[in-house]
Amino acid sequence: PNSTATARRSTGGAPPPSVVVLSSADNPALAHAPLDAAELLIGHDLESLLAHGDKLRRAEALLWVPPTPPPVLRALLVEGHAPAVRWCHGFYAGVDPIAAIAREVLLPAGIPLSNGRGAFSSSLAEYALMAALHFNKQVARCQQNRRERRWDKFEMSVLRGQTLGLLGFGDIAQHVARLGKAFGMRVVCLRPRLPTRSSPLYTAVGPV
Repeated sequence: PNSTATARRSTGGAPPPSVVVLSSADNPALAHAPLDAAELLIGHDLESLLAHGDKLRRAEALLWVPPTPPPVLRALLVEGHAPAVRWCHGFYAGVDPIAAIAREVLLPAGIPLSNGRGAFSSSLAEYALMAALHFNKQVARCQQNRRERRWDKFEMSVLRGQTLGLLGFGDIAQHVARLGKAFGMRVVCLRPRLPTRSSPLYTAVGPV
């Protein structure tokens, strides 16, 4: 079923802008949607989106939230169901799944595409260090010992002095590098082009 989240503006009589949201209504990503700023027209397929009727045709912005299939986005635009859209935004940093749509549909129509670069960098960096600590501290072994009520004496390794390897150095990798440095790790980054200046965060290596 389609879903509409209506904004409530405290000032002015103008209706709030409408934003098409390509997502299921129960997606946790929408938990903090700014309902005080816009009317969200939510749908996960073409049928649920078309159920918004004239509101869909008046919508000025579009938000694509994976895992909504890219063909839904293409059909929405190519078939003229949202002719007033002037801006498209990808929820995550990566927009590879809709890159062809950006080239073939958005660019010719003059519709800019933005992404969520930086929105999840801190969270993912913490996850990366959590994973490193998980294996270095043998958390699974500790949990098994706890279940078996067994005192298993073993040596835990530390992150300090170990090498943290990064493929690329985008915003997420930069956040990971900072946390790695804070743990005393040696950070090595593989970059397609070597930087002209050294960085205090990492040692750069070129393509192999």
